Amino acid sequence: MTISKIIASYMIVIMLASCSGSQDKLPAASEKPPTLESNAVQSFPENKANQDDFLTINKRLDKDIYPMDSLLVGDQLWYVEEEGIYSYQLNTNELRNEIETKGFNEIRAFNNNIWFYFQQLEGSDDNDLSKPLVRYDTKNEKFISYSEKDLRLGSSLTVYSDEDTAWIGSDNGAISIDLTTNKVKNRYELDEVTSINGNQRMVYFGKRDGSIQTYDKVAHQFGQLQTTEQLQGAQIEELRWFKGKLMVIWGDSDENTGVSLFDETSKSWEEFVQQDASGYVWSDQISSFQMGLLTEDKGEQLVNYSWTDLSESLEKIYKTSFVVIEDIATINDRYALISAFEEGVNVLDKSTGDIIWKSADKDSGTFHKIRDSEYVMITSKGIYDIFLNLDIDSEFTENEGDPAATTMSNYSDKFGFEIDYPSSWNISEESPAGDGVFLYEEDGNDIRTYGGYYPMGDGIDTSEIDEAKEAGIQVEEIETLQGIKGHVFKEKDNGDNIVMHYIVYGSEIRVQLYAAVT
Repeated sequence: MTISKIIASYMIVIMLASCSGSQDKLPAASEKPPTLESNAVQSFPENKANQDDFLTINKRLDKDIYPMDSLLVGDQLWYVEEEGIYSYQLNTNELRNEIETKGFNEIRAFNNNIWFYFQQLEGSDDNDLSKPLVRYDTKNEKFISYSEKDLRLGSSLTVYSDEDTAWIGSDNGAISIDLTTNKVKNRYELDEVTSINGNQRMVYFGKRDGSIQTYDKVAHQFGQLQTTEQLQGAQIEELRWFKGKLMVIWGDSDENTGVSLFDETSKSWEEFVQQDASGYVWSDQISSFQMGLLTEDKGEQLVNYSWTDLSESLEKIYKTSFVVIEDIATINDRYALISAFEEGVNVLDKSTGDIIWKSADKDSGTFHKIRDSEYVMITSKGIYDIFLNLDIDSEFTENEGDPAATTMSNYSDKFGFEIDYPSSWNISEESPAGDGVFLYEEDGNDIRTYGGYYPMGDGIDTSEIDEAKEAGIQVEEIETLQGIKGHVFKEKDNGDNIVMHYIVYGSEIRVQLYAAVT
């Protein structure tokens, strides 16, 4: 089947999620994965078969490194060690010590900026850093260091930024920084700030006492989010975006670990609480997250919450033999990569609880997704390539001759939209700005999807549709599965390509699928 036919017969079935409010996962066009029984507990059996053709691991950099944190941005893998900030270029295998620093253990990327800093939520802060914060401006390719003399927040920080402003918080207060002048704009009477995140309209400040302060960037006004009883007195460890909702990861003094999801549109909460357990949380872009838990009476457990359709979440509990799970990467609705201390790289079949691939002789570390079938893993012994053969399981390739028969999903944390695409496509990493991905770039074809905000106060901008109609181009109306209206029109570029535009308008953002195909 040609690319143009795939676009015509497959993409036109609208796989864009709602752009205005709660985002739910769209069902894939392929065969539905096996149903997981709620609250079922399964043990991991021994590795059943040596399926070397399922997964291949190659070491690409043989070097003793001690990454405190790492992040893949484009084709650059960034990591921090005790004494510096490093970048590793995947295309050229070039490793560079970018800046000599001391004690950094966190990396975060927002829009066109990568932030490096130290954060310690438990215990005393014994770091004495004269320059506790470093920013890399990806647009201008330069580093900016911020001194403690200017910040006056201490060494343990948390950071969030949009296009123009950064918000920095700590136990000692919170400030905003103008990213053009790199000067402190405002100081706020907020203390014990443990995590900050935001979107086009709001900034959220998570605190040690479980409260969440808000800042409205349009009204320039502070407020407080009405939280739940579970969050009262809990320490907020991290704020993320998940399925278009604010994800609050927290722990309390009774050794309970929880995840709470806040829907900005309905002002409602969903809560996922594990009692008498401590652990970590991993989330992905396939509408699932995992909690790796350590309990006194049940040992190590892996709890998976997933949304396989538009219904409520599904809980699946696996009893594991792992001492420490270091990282989890969801491959698709069925499989997940697990990196475990002294037990290497593992592949979990989430439908059965079986470890179907295991390589204990490999190092364990942190996964970073390059595309659907390819990851890099950074460990204390070097950097590895991981290649997956996703077609090995015939249950998910019912129509092998049709590249559109099996689908994968890509979800935008920044704009809250999701699009399904053929699993045979090798999509790009999300752009540094977090606004889109290239879905397909081969043989002169260019298929991409991206989102954008409307200018403040200008309302919905339909200028592209209006211009197409004025030019005599036929414009058809479309609708997402959530009932959000949109338009599609087709034109020719300067060459032989047909260019198709799928545009969906939300209340605050617009989402576009652009396809120039031969």
